[in-house]
Amino acid sequence: RLIEGFRYVARAPGLKVLIALLVVSMLFGHPYLSQMAAFAQDDLRVGSMGYGFLLSANGGGAVIGALWLAGLSEAFNRRKIVVWMQCLFGATLVALSFMTDAYGAGVVMAVSGFGMVTFFSTSNALIQADVPDALRGRVLGVWALVFGASLPLGQLLMGYVADHLGVPLSIRIGGAVCLGFALLLSAASALGRR
Repeated sequence: RLIEGFRYVARAPGLKVLIALLVVSMLFGHPYLSQMAAFAQDDLRVGSMGYGFLLSANGGGAVIGALWLAGLSEAFNRRKIVVWMQCLFGATLVALSFMTDAYGAGVVMAVSGFGMVTFFSTSNALIQADVPDALRGRVLGVWALVFGASLPLGQLLMGYVADHLGVPLSIRIGGAVCLGFALLLSAASALGRR
């Protein structure tokens, strides 16, 4: 049944794009959360209280993103929102990597949380809306499998980068990859419409 879900995703271009965005986000972007303790301690020099502040700011932005998404009109193109939010998420990670002040980093973390939650929620909703009822569970199984497999691999990969190049550069590289991939998809989509 899971193989049938993979086959359906392989035949549906829109779903392939959503899964590809998820993989890139989980491999390169999302591991920044596991690096925040080191970033707060070694780079921002704010200790455990500052670390808690950064994660709280991230969570606050996520809550605002979820509320914004819940009140969003059906007229909005949700496929564009997915790409825009991935761009926003990637751009905020790049900005975060340059931060030297905890309050500025907190603002950036809030915007990052907003982009991350709206990306995940919108892409998940698109999958549920686009897939036939008989295949919805299988395709969501593919989504969950990709999500669950990519996260630890991403933490391993970006942890290796952080160990060799430093946490700020690891976050910057991850954000740049997320942003670049989303912009590439956006450009390819625009060229395809011409």
